[in-house]
Amino acid sequence: MKKDGELNLLKKIGLYFLGNFSTKIIGTLLIPIYAIYVLPEELGEIDLQQNIASIVAPIIVIGIWEAILKFGLSKDDLSKKKVVNTTFFYVLMSGIVSFIVIYPMYIFFIDNTKLSLFYTLLIVTTPFVSVLQYYTRMYKKNSLFVSSSILASVVRFLLLLITIIFYKLGIYGLIISLLGSQIFLMIYLWIGLEMSKKLELGSFDVNLLKKMIKFSFPLAINLISLWFLSGFTRMYINFSHGSEANGIYTFGLQCSSIVAMLGQVVNMATLEETLASSKKEFPKKFETYTDTLINIFFDMSTLALPFISIFFLLISKSSFSESFIYVPILILNAIFVSVASNFNNVFQFNGKTKFVFVTTLISAIVNIVVAIILNILLGVKGIVIAQLIGSLSLFILRYFLIKKDVFYRLKMNQFIISLLLFIFSSVLSLKLNLKLSLVAVVVLTLVMIKKNKKIIAQVIFKLKNRIT
Repeated sequence: MKKDGELNLLKKIGLYFLGNFSTKIIGTLLIPIYAIYVLPEELGEIDLQQNIASIVAPIIVIGIWEAILKFGLSKDDLSKKKVVNTTFFYVLMSGIVSFIVIYPMYIFFIDNTKLSLFYTLLIVTTPFVSVLQYYTRMYKKNSLFVSSSILASVVRFLLLLITIIFYKLGIYGLIISLLGSQIFLMIYLWIGLEMSKKLELGSFDVNLLKKMIKFSFPLAINLISLWFLSGFTRMYINFSHGSEANGIYTFGLQCSSIVAMLGQVVNMATLEETLASSKKEFPKKFETYTDTLINIFFDMSTLALPFISIFFLLISKSSFSESFIYVPILILNAIFVSVASNFNNVFQFNGKTKFVFVTTLISAIVNIVVAIILNILLGVKGIVIAQLIGSLSLFILRYFLIKKDVFYRLKMNQFIISLLLFIFSSVLSLKLNLKLSLVAVVVLTLVMIKKNKKIIAQVIFKLKNRIT
């Protein structure tokens, strides 16, 4: 039963990974287009507007999408319909009010009617995208979720080709491609979910809305806190060491982005699985999934480091090569953040979402204070270490809080072994020696096969059964 649960979880992780990975691939293809056809200040402006949208969206609707799975995932069709109608009409009303408020503010500050309209639409459509994506998860339409992400990425890429390369629209091309892909995503999900058949104003439930807002409010604050937490390191490096140092840090950060992305998709999958559990099933299911994802994160990262070191050997003459020293720290940081985010499932299942915000706030303060101290002693490396300490504090705080609710205990022996293997891989990789990296790949692969032989045997058995 436990292995079947792990395989089901891995299947769901694979689906979400496919959707998110396609977005990463499209993002990589955009780099040469940006480099040739877009001015730095234009790209910076659009990046700023995306960041504004990501922080304003949870404010204007109080992150209501965070409550959709809690109140609808394991319910009957009638309850799901109430959740859809309550959240959709709430977001619609909030969007209209926000548009009326935000659009004049943009016109006042940037004095450009067209860009003001595009920027405002980017903000007010972001919550619609979020709720529609959560509806697909509530109705367990995972293939729709994945296909929508892939197709929206392709649409954005094609719109960029047309507006930037052929029509040379500059910043207008960037915002049109971004907003166009977002609108396409909304339309595609609307059709796939058959929303026109589900919407019914009479199903709007004020009492349900109050409960959902009460549940999602701490999570919305948490989303905002996380935004400030993740942005502080870049801002502080840029402020204290200059844009070049920040660019080197950012380059190293890209190497941990796959771990962060995997963490995101794993948490999406585990949240659905655990919230759909009964109170009796939840502790065991949570334990199984948490142990599985810790294993996945550490094993994948441990194996990835030697390959990353080989890549850095190939770019050894580049000024970015010195960023490799940050990579193991940033990957370990991504692991702790991802596991700590999985601990949120306990708070959401038990309706104690205030602990999500409190722990995030404390870890953000730890990060800032330690960064200021270590910056004096170690420079940029100290700021990066402070980021890891902040994430570790988030992991520890949430771990001790959830122990009371689910009696979860880390399998300490396995955790220490995984951590030591990661450190071993880091030490060898940081030597930036091709022979050592190749030896590390072979040795660590054999260790991982032995370590996960039961899961591998189970996967092979399942595949044989399907073939026969």
